[in-house]
Amino acid sequence: MTVPRSAWVAAMSVLAETLDAKNVKSSAHRYEAALGRDFVSAMHTVHATLARVKDAPPAAR
Repeated sequence: MTVPRSAWVAAMSVLAETLDAKNVKSSAHRYEAALGRDFVSAMHTVHATLARVKDAPPAAR
C-alpha cells in the first residue's frame, strides 16, 4: 500500500494524540488477545532494554 506523506503524517498525528504513554504495558496486557502474546512479550523486552540503556553510565553507551 502506498499513501501520500501528508496522509501518513495526519494519521500518525491522530494516533499520537490518543496514546497514553503512562500506561503502555498495562494497555498491552489488556489487549493481549488482539495483539498476540509474542507481540506483548516483545514490547516488554524492548521496554526493559530501553530502561537499562537509559540507566547505564554514559561510558557504557
